[in-house]
Amino acid sequence: MTGSTQLTDLKRRFHIRRFGNEGLVFDTESSQIFAANSSAALLIEALLRESSLSAARDAVFRQLNLSPSRAEHELATVLQSLTDARSNIRPKGIGDFFFDETPDQVVLTLDGVPVLSASKQGLVVAWLAGPLERSPCSAYRALLALAPKLLSLKGHFVVHASAVLVHDKAQVIAGESGAGKTTLARGFGGAGASVLSEDFCVLQSRGSRTCILERAEQLTRDWAREACAVLNSRDTARLTFPGTVGAQARGVDEIWFISAARRSARTDFSRWQLSNLQACIETIPHIFLGTADTLMLKRTFDEACLLAQTAVGFEVGVPMGIANLGEAIIRHIDTIVS
Repeated sequence: MTGSTQLTDLKRRFHIRRFGNEGLVFDTESSQIFAANSSAALLIEALLRESSLSAARDAVFRQLNLSPSRAEHELATVLQSLTDARSNIRPKGIGDFFFDETPDQVVLTLDGVPVLSASKQGLVVAWLAGPLERSPCSAYRALLALAPKLLSLKGHFVVHASAVLVHDKAQVIAGESGAGKTTLARGFGGAGASVLSEDFCVLQSRGSRTCILERAEQLTRDWAREACAVLNSRDTARLTFPGTVGAQARGVDEIWFISAARRSARTDFSRWQLSNLQACIETIPHIFLGTADTLMLKRTFDEACLLAQTAVGFEVGVPMGIANLGEAIIRHIDTIVS
């Protein structure tokens, strides 16, 4: 591969965002991310910005005050490490479901068996799981699993997270399945907060900050119920996927990252504030990706960076047990009020 071909391939494949002196690099081929220190970030920026390797070398020579030979050596090292990065794409899905794609449709599978297909515009939905011994609940569950994928394909930034509104402060709560996002959101709701979503959040950049679309999850649940009712009478339904029409936008103030491994016997939340770069790294695994299209992946990466730069990120240890959790929620709400 020639140097110019390598450079063209890198510009297509990699994307970098600055967080102060450091950089975060996104590989659109593998959906992997890695942090770069200030020198590495400058080298990568030069490779992705300049039109040729010689122009990149000259830029590094000027900015890092290196000799031309040293600048060339450093660039060659970074270029080789980026070129050698291996694809490590994992199956994308939610819970027990996974997605297969064709150019025109998405197929939802359960244990490798096709369950549901939908056109990528969400207009035509077909049930694939055999005769209608399917319960409405099973079809509804499958439709809800499919919905974030369809939202992503329509260009929305969708995160596997719950969200609550506590005294006008919007908190997004991200975590793997089973981490306790829904339980935590409902606990806040029981203490007087507004529950904005329980399982996924539709976010959108508005000017210089990221907003949550408050009714997007409810609109999607309504669509799933309608689709479920139609599919109970016939195998294929022509429906209008709602997108986010009618959803109100509210700025995201905090994003919490919770994990079952960080549960404790305490009666308050353990919170560790993250740097913007760390918050972005934590956010990306929880994003629903619409498709492997490079432009969509880069746009999603930009949305994640904006969220991390405009909302305060925390790693949070959540108390075990309903009583402890309830006490922690009350304390947290009181802290916000005071």
